[in-house]
Amino acid sequence: MNKMYRQGDVLFIEVDEIPYRRLNKKDNIVALGEETGHYHEVVGNVETYSDILNGVQWVVANEPVTLEHKKENKFTGDHATLPIPAGKYKVVIQREESPVKPMYRDWD
Repeated sequence: MNKMYRQGDVLFIEVDEIPYRRLNKKDNIVALGEETGHYHEVVGNVETYSDILNGVQWVVANEPVTLEHKKENKFTGDHATLPIPAGKYKVVIQREESPVKPMYRDWD
């Protein structure tokens, strides 16, 4: 079974390989709360990729890294810093569903 690491609504799932079809991201932010301004950022020697067509993100941690929860470059205290071992990961963002309203991402 693949190892998993969770910080709030962000889940890292260890994978053997990442798909070839992907785009390099310009930053290491894997989740952004547009209303709150909070974000989850991977810090360390890392490569981040996005598959826009499928709404999936991928992270390659070249050494142990951390996942930090911040707002305006400061720790929020909402989530502890999460150490993540070196490896390849699929990033999954928790989604909230309701039979009454359309599905949306839960960004803090």
